[in-house]
Amino acid sequence: MEQPNAEKSALEPASERRDAEGLPVDRAPTIDDVRGGAEHFKVAIGCSAVVALLAVAFWVLRALMAR
Repeated sequence: MEQPNAEKSALEPASERRDAEGLPVDRAPTIDDVRGGAEHFKVAIGCSAVVALLAVAFWVLRALMAR
């Protein structure tokens, strides 16, 4: 009965450190490690809104100057 536990521990190193979300700490980062929260989402939406407003303002100003 002890055999499955021995195989499991042989497959995964016991000294592997993990962060709070369960990802290994001692390995090179990958694109799968990118995580964002609600705060980052708000910043991204805010920046997108600013860029969109600047683009609209540019075209409105250009139309007004062309008259």
